[in-house]
Amino acid sequence: EDALGHLALLDYLDGRPSAAENRALAATALRRRFSLPAGCGSGIALVVLAAVAVERDELERAEAWLDAADGGEQAVRDPVCAGFGATTRARLLLARGRPRAAL
Repeated sequence: EDALGHLALLDYLDGRPSAAENRALAATALRRRFSLPAGCGSGIALVVLAAVAVERDELERAEAWLDAADGGEQAVRDPVCAGFGATTRARLLLARGRPRAAL
C-alpha cells in the first residue's frame, strides 16, 4: 500500500493529478481488499487524495481525506507523509481564505 502511495505522490509532484489519484485509490483498495488494520501504513495515499481534491477545489472532500490520514499513527513517524500532509493542510486553509491559519 505504501509503495503505491509513494508512487502516487511522485505522480502528483510530477504534475499528473489524475494518475496520482488513480494510484492512491488503488492503494486504498489494497487496504480494503486485504483488510489491513487502520494503524498500519503511512497514510500517504490519503494525503495524495487530499492534495488532488484541494487542486480541484473539492475542499470538503480534501478535509475528509486529511482527517482520515491524521488518524494513522504511522503518519507521524513518516516524515514524508507528515511534511506533505502539513503542506496540503496549509493549501486547504489558503483555499478557504485563512492565510494566518495556514502558517
